[in-house]
Amino acid sequence: MSADEPGNDAPQGRSTRSILSAVKDNVQGLIAHELAAAKRELVDGVKQQLSGAVLFLAAAVMALPLLLFIGTAAALGLSTVMPDWAAFLTVAGVLAALILILVLVGKKRLATTPQPTQTIAETKTVVQTLSRAVNRPETDR
Repeated sequence: MSADEPGNDAPQGRSTRSILSAVKDNVQGLIAHELAAAKRELVDGVKQQLSGAVLFLAAAVMALPLLLFIGTAAALGLSTVMPDWAAFLTVAGVLAALILILVLVGKKRLATTPQPTQTIAETKTVVQTLSRAVNRPETDR
């Protein structure tokens, strides 16, 4: 068996072409693994945001009748000290302010995009390690 044959795994007997081919295959596998990890991390983040949005929507739908009853009761209570129209306008203004606050907070939370931070950190570490290994002085061989 010659030094160029694939069955010879001894480092000193391998050709430069076979070493580069092995490095290429390893790098391709590493990239595929890191992309899959980033995809999983992003999908998990999107699932979490979607479930939060669905819960937010369900709460909003369920809160509508409650707000109608509370608003009517508050307006009727205020109508004992002011005209009916002023009491209902006051309650409507307070509810409008609360709705605006909730919408702004919800919009801010939904605006954040999940990032694959763990995968990025791992990839940077691997790249630094590979960079150090490639740039190692010739005296190590």
